[in-house]
Amino acid sequence: FKVEPTTAGILEYLKKRTPAKETIEKVDTFVGQLGDEEYSVREKATRGLIDLGPLARAKLAVALKSEDPEVRKRAKYALDRISVPADDNRLLPAALRVLVA
Repeated sequence: FKVEPTTAGILEYLKKRTPAKETIEKVDTFVGQLGDEEYSVREKATRGLIDLGPLARAKLAVALKSEDPEVRKRAKYALDRISVPADDNRLLPAALRVLVA
């Protein structure tokens, strides 16, 4: 995965996968708009979340539990279209084990 097996290498890897404050705010805004009264706002929010990709997955997972069926439907739609980076399933746990050690 081309990650240096050192603390510095692992920290660099994790920084690349940690969203900036602006990105987190954008995800929150889009998730909040999934149930908007305006169809165009809902559509734009859905596309925006898909475009943000894996960075939006955690908030979309929470949105799946919304009381609003439109929010649940759109959250599922977006999640189904966001792929998980191939290295995340194996590399992240390994990186955390190195840091703990």
